[in-house]
Parts: sequence; C-alpha cells; structure tokens
Amino acid sequence: MKFGIRAHDVHIFDDMPALSDKLKELGFSYLQFAPRVSLKETSQKGYRMNAGLASYVQRTLAANGISIATLGCYGNMEHPDLEERERFMNLFSQYITLAHNFGAPLVVTETGTVHPGVSPTAENFTEAAVDLTIKQIQKQVKVAEKAGVLVGIEPGINHPIHDVATIDRMLNWIDSPNLKLVIDPVGLVSDKDPDANKIAETMIEHYNDIIYGFHINDYRYIDGKKTKVDFGTGEVDLPRMVKTIEAAQPHAIMELDGLPDLEPCLKYVHENLLN
Repeated sequence: MKFGIRAHDVHIFDDMPALSDKLKELGFSYLQFAPRVSLKETSQKGYRMNAGLASYVQRTLAANGISIATLGCYGNMEHPDLEERERFMNLFSQYITLAHNFGAPLVVTETGTVHPGVSPTAENFTEAAVDLTIKQIQKQVKVAEKAGVLVGIEPGINHPIHDVATIDRMLNWIDSPNLKLVIDPVGLVSDKDPDANKIAETMIEHYNDIIYGFHINDYRYIDGKKTKVDFGTGEVDLPRMVKTIEAAQPHAIMELDGLPDLEPCLKYVHENLLN
C-alpha cells in the first residue's frame, strides 16, 4: 500500500509482535510510531526508552517488512512550567539519539502552546512566543545534525508555527538541511482558511523541497468544533488531495492519521485512493 498509518490508530498497545502482524495483515509497509502511545506501559509514556527497546521495535516491524517513517515525539516546547518544558526537550533529544535504533530517519513534533488546556489562544502568535519556539527547535536541530537525523515540525493552527509567515521565519532563522516539515492540511484548517485542499497546495507551492511527509485525514465541524471523521464523510476532497501530493512528490510519504473507525476508513482508501 502506498499509504502509511499512525500505529496507535490500529489500537494494539504494548504488544509489538501483535501490532506488527496486524499492520502486515492490513497491508502497511511504513508508519508513524509514537512510543508514548503504542508502548505506553512498557516505556512509561515514552520516558523510559532505551537503545535495546528501540532496536526490538525495529526488528519486530522489519520482520514483516515494515519500517518507521516518522518517530513521533509530540509535546510542548514552550510549556509555561519550565521543568515540564525541559523534560520534553530532553525527551525529544533522546529520541533523536535513538532514531537510528528505531530505523527512523526523522523525529516529529508539533510546537505546543504557551497555555496548555486553553485552545485557541492568540498568545501563541506573539513575536515572543514564535521566537521562543524557533530557539527551541534550533536546539533540537543542532542535536540532530550531530546524530545524522532529521527533525520534523508539524505546523498547527493553534501553535506558534502555524502559517507561511511563521514557517518562513523559522526557516530563515534555522538554515539546516536537517530541518523538515510534516504537513497535516486538516491541522491548518481555520475559519479564515477552511479548505484543506487549498492549504495542501499552498504548502507544496512554498515548501515542497523540505516537506518530508503528509498526514491524510478528514474532518467536519460538529457542534462548532473541528472533528476528525471517517474518510469520505467530511469536508476534504481526499482523492484530489492525494493526486496533488503525488504530482508534487511521487511515492510521497502519506500517513493515515486520526482514524475514528479503522475499518470504514481503510475501505474508503481501497475503493477511492489506490487507483
């Protein structure tokens, strides 16, 4: 299958052989893997990873022809609690140093919020918040350069890195081939910019050379809240989006992400997106 998947959308946890076998059964050859979720108990929410455990994950997946395209380490780079902020920064750096054991070229995160639990907040868009975020990213990119690993930043509508202007600011500040983007068009949808397909086209137009991969999902507004829904039941023209991505990046990394119900989403993929 030309798509990957976020491993924890398969809903098998702390059992790598079973997860690997299920992914093979479903036809996947690559994935996003987040130890915090898929190995929640084994890794103590991701904070107890080590080289041996990472290598075990890699071997277990590789036995079924599966690789980790993106190693997920999502957290808050600008948490107002400085201890929590530093704890996450140390964890992300550790994942960078373990990426080779996982067989993963890239470690990915969103950029967080200055007010956890408050969404949205305009304070994420201040110059101070954006600059703090970029400085934090720069620290991780320096670690990645030494380790020979890529850092992936996923822009999000309520995060400091959230649009062309803030992405440009980040890229102008951090001039490194080790810094990449992971684009989730639905994650950038807003009242001002509601068309996920146009967002994907804009991101490709500006950043195609540094986009490492894409997240594929669908959404609609339910009770005024943007909510991920089963493929084909929301606002996104998924066949158009996939064609746009493939035209820009043949054999692109496209990870199915945030699937409310796995079976109907995969049925839609097979019937509409594999042509």
